[in-house]
Amino acid sequence: MYKLLKDINTILRIEDKATIPVNEENWDYKCYIAWIALGNIPEAADEPVIAIPQIISRFQAKAQLHNDGLLILVESMIAESGALVKLAWADAQDFNRQSPTLKAIGLQLNLSDEQLDTLFISASQITI
Repeated sequence: MYKLLKDINTILRIEDKATIPVNEENWDYKCYIAWIALGNIPEAADEPVIAIPQIISRFQAKAQLHNDGLLILVESMIAESGALVKLAWADAQDFNRQSPTLKAIGLQLNLSDEQLDTLFISASQITI
């Protein structure tokens, strides 16, 4: 049994975890091709693991909140918050995904951890 890998130049033989280079002269690759010729199908490659950024810039955070239609709501929530939260919103250069304040704002917005992760992933891709 075999499994495709993200590296399209390598195949995994599951039984012994051997990696087989895609090379017509390689004996193991020839065995793999013969196995395929018998109608066998290798396991699909794993989906890529998306790293969740732990820090995004203030601009990225605000731009993504704007894109998601949440910026005005968040700013009104901040306006009703304590002095320290207002100061952080106004002056923080970046936002940390693990921040207790950020998590509390997420809860007030009814955002799940997965939705906050998605927000951070999307925001991290915003550049000027």
